Parts: sequence; structure tokens; C-alpha cells
Amino acid sequence: MSQSLPIPPNEEERLKALASYQIMDTLAEKEFDNLTRIASHIFDAPIALITLLDDERQWFKSKIGLEAEGTPREVSFCQYAIVDGETLIVNDAHEDKRFEDNPLVTGNPNIRFYAGHPITNEQGHRLGTLCVVDDKPRSVTPKQIELLKGLAKSAMSLIACRKANYRLEIYKRFFDESLNLMCIVDMQGVCQEVNPFFMKKLDGLNSFPGHSWTFSIRTIRSGLMHNWKNLTRASQPWSLKTACAKKMALAFGYNREDAGGTAWRPH
Repeated sequence: MSQSLPIPPNEEERLKALASYQIMDTLAEKEFDNLTRIASHIFDAPIALITLLDDERQWFKSKIGLEAEGTPREVSFCQYAIVDGETLIVNDAHEDKRFEDNPLVTGNPNIRFYAGHPITNEQGHRLGTLCVVDDKPRSVTPKQIELLKGLAKSAMSLIACRKANYRLEIYKRFFDESLNLMCIVDMQGVCQEVNPFFMKKLDGLNSFPGHSWTFSIRTIRSGLMHNWKNLTRASQPWSLKTACAKKMALAFGYNREDAGGTAWRPH
């Protein structure tokens, strides 16, 4: 990319931020397509895009009215918007020296009008834009600009949620596939969920008929057990309890209650 083209001063950090979302070259998603559809309707424009810019290209996460997957960054209109940080309005590209010789203006899709607002994360990194395009010169209203800004913010929210959901999927996979006893405990210390391996161990306690079993968490430092609310299943002869860890190391084990006594059996 030519050094004469606009480059944000924090470009290295911006590119790292973009990469952290792991969104480039992903499949189309209806939540993003809904935003471009709304933008197209607001402006009565034939083309609406959600664009993301890496170091070489402008890639379209969502597109209405255009078949291309993206363009070289050096010919993109959006590169100017991510530098200025403001809504970029080009009423007639033929009258704008920045774009009059642009191949997207002189050839397909024959851009004359462009309006785009940066998609900006919480750290201020502008990842791309939400924009609308027309092959006829046009003007815009303040209300349309305000709505475009709102759609760009919504696009950023979707990108952030997508990243959070991806992380949750990784944690969930680890939780489900781990060969360690794992449980999810709420802020009150009540166990809400146990992983499959934990369930397998608990189910094994049924091989001791005639005994009552309680599965608990014990703090190693104190050796004391603070059992809280029960999580029970009527169909099985065991109850699951949790303990207050108080930021101490935890040990899993179970109690076998018979003959009036309780024996701690560490796992």
C-alpha cells in the first residue's frame, strides 16, 4: 500500500485489535446482514456494506447489492473514514479529487455517492465502517447520518459479542471434555452445573446400595467442610453440595454416611 494513502497513527495496534476478534473471512451472519439491510433502507441506497480493513484489503463482513468479497485497501473509500474517525460523506466522487480516478468510480460499481461511519471498539481502534453506496450523486440528512452512526455502533457490539461467545465456546469445550472433576458455582456458593466426568464419578456411587452419599468440596488449608444448599436428584441416591472456598485450594471428595458416622473419602 502506498505511503501516500491515509494510515491511522495507531495502525499497528489497530491491526492487532482487528486480529483479536478473529472475524476476517468468516461466513455471513444474519445479525450483520440485518444492519446492512436497514442501512440500505434508510438511505434508499442499492449497496450497503460492513467493511473491515486489514493491512492489505477491505473485506466485507456483510454486503447488500454487491457480489465482491472485498477490494484492495488502496482503492477503498473506508480507509479515509478510519483515519478521520468521523462520518465520511462523498456526495459526488467525480467532484472529489481523492476519488475521481479511483477504479471503483471509473469502473464497476461506478461509485458516485458514499456515506460511511467507522466501526470503533472501546479502545478507540477503528476496525472498518458501516457504509452505503450509490451510483448516482446524492445528499444526506442529519437524521440519516445519526442513524448510520447508531448502526455502526450496533455492528461493533455484534463483533464484540461474537468474540465473547467464541471464548465461552472454548471454555465450554474444556469443561465438557476435561478428565478432572469440575463444577460451576454461583456467587452464593451453590453448584449450578458439573461436567460429564464429574457426573460419571457421582453415578459410580450408586454401586454402594444402602448407603447415603454426600459429595462436597473441602478447603485443604482448614480441613473444614462448609456445606451449603443441596442440589439433588430424586431419581438418584446422592445429593451434591458445595462449600465456601474462601480463595483456598480445593479438594474434591465424598462422604459415606453409615452406622451413624461420616468418613471423608478424598478423590
